[in-house]
Amino acid sequence: MRTYVQLDLGRQVGSETQDDDISLDDAKLLVAREHGFESWDALVKYYRKLLVPPSSVTTKPVRTLASETDNEESQCWHSRDWNAVLGHLRERKLIGIDAAGQMTDRMLEDLSSIEHLQVIRLGGSRGVTDAGMRHIAKLSRLQLLDLSGTR
Repeated sequence: MRTYVQLDLGRQVGSETQDDDISLDDAKLLVAREHGFESWDALVKYYRKLLVPPSSVTTKPVRTLASETDNEESQCWHSRDWNAVLGHLRERKLIGIDAAGQMTDRMLEDLSSIEHLQVIRLGGSRGVTDAGMRHIAKLSRLQLLDLSGTR
């Protein structure tokens, strides 16, 4: 494998005058070339210009709730794609969300635009601070807010 990587980097294999180690910069260059870019900087510059930011992906699936009594055993829709979760909540007019410890202040800001929410379970969400909680104040229909395990 090392031989192929060195060849892809334009190095002469087995040369005593060249370093055989593959650096982080070498790896970045190979990734950039694999995706059709001349350099790592060109790849980064391209992705920073994209109009649509990449979707936030959570470590654990976030569950939507159809009723206040839905629990972990309930057959609820869930996803790791935060934008998909937001879309599902809006489209189906679901009443709540169980963040599975994944919620952040930025995600709370997103949720604050879904006015029909009644239940938000933040249990274990260490990424929630007082700043994020200010967004929740906009939710006039909120009936249940689980803050266990937050800061």
